[in-house]
Amino acid sequence: MMTKIKYLPFFIAIFFLFLMSTNVIAHNKVVVIPLNSCKIVSSKIITVPSDYSTIQGAIEAANEGDTIKILAGTYNEIISIKKDNITLDGKNKDTTILNGNKSSSTISINNSKNISINNLSIGNGKNGISINFSSVYLSNLKIKDNGNGLQVVSNSHINIDNTFVNNNIDNGLELKFNSTAYIDNSEFNNNSSAGVFFTMGSSVYIQYSKTSNNSVGLSSSINTSTRIIGCEIMSNIFGIVLRGNATGLLTGHNIISDNGDVAGGAGIDISANSHLSIASSNPGLEISANKGPGISVSMNSSLLLEGGSINNNQGDGINLSGNSVGQIFYNIFPISIVENNGYGINCAGAILEGDVDKITFSNNALGDTNCP
Repeated sequence: MMTKIKYLPFFIAIFFLFLMSTNVIAHNKVVVIPLNSCKIVSSKIITVPSDYSTIQGAIEAANEGDTIKILAGTYNEIISIKKDNITLDGKNKDTTILNGNKSSSTISINNSKNISINNLSIGNGKNGISINFSSVYLSNLKIKDNGNGLQVVSNSHINIDNTFVNNNIDNGLELKFNSTAYIDNSEFNNNSSAGVFFTMGSSVYIQYSKTSNNSVGLSSSINTSTRIIGCEIMSNIFGIVLRGNATGLLTGHNIISDNGDVAGGAGIDISANSHLSIASSNPGLEISANKGPGISVSMNSSLLLEGGSINNNQGDGINLSGNSVGQIFYNIFPISIVENNGYGINCAGAILEGDVDKITFSNNALGDTNCP
């Protein structure tokens, strides 16, 4: 009898191990789970053209977590992605070329999560890449010679790193309908409309990037927000535009220079109930050599200036008009407004307040300020 009791715990343990291999026991109920219902998903690498002759064919064959390696060459394809967790990885952005047909987007991404596209040149599409209800990471790309370089809509999220978006017929990046873009170390140059255009509740966070030779470097309107850190915004007609309840924050060493043309323009244009804050830093903001005012604030908008240099602009250093407000807040770093071809600060039906006496004014053609 003692021998049987001695081995009873052993047999009970074996019995429960058997149950665990075939069932789940919970709340005094046994739920049977077939052993073949659990699958282990492993990612794989698919190579184009070695495994599949087309990129689209490889996408159709791919499962979540797979990487599609695209060898050097020119691929005349229209690509559609409607899966999650897929990576497209070219050889490099100079030798792996995806060429569209001008009538539709070269790459369309719809209702997809965690798509990565790296090391490609993408061109000749109605849009280079269109993104709808999706989250996408882009790295080491050239996106050129499209309608819009990138069109991102409908609650989509995009990260752009080390990417060149140039020579597109419309906008470099168009962002709409509550979408978000995080941009780092990238360039948006020579696009016919805006380098970066965002509207209708969308947000842009851009750092250490460049926009040049566009109609507008960064253009925002209708309930948008942006943060700009350490960027060069140069040789556009307008450098930065905030309109229609747009808000912006500039921090770090931003250079806003040489914007405007013979018809006008400005380094920064703030209007229609919009607001811009310029935070103090060292080195700080440089707004110089623009062909109109350095900063224009109008139509019930506001500017908060904590630091920076505004100099050598062909219009006023700062032009305030239309019931707008300029606030000067001296923190640590200097504010200088010098050698502009109008007033240092021009008030036309606007208010200037704060630490105005802390500003260094010098050699502005019409005087330091005419503000009451």
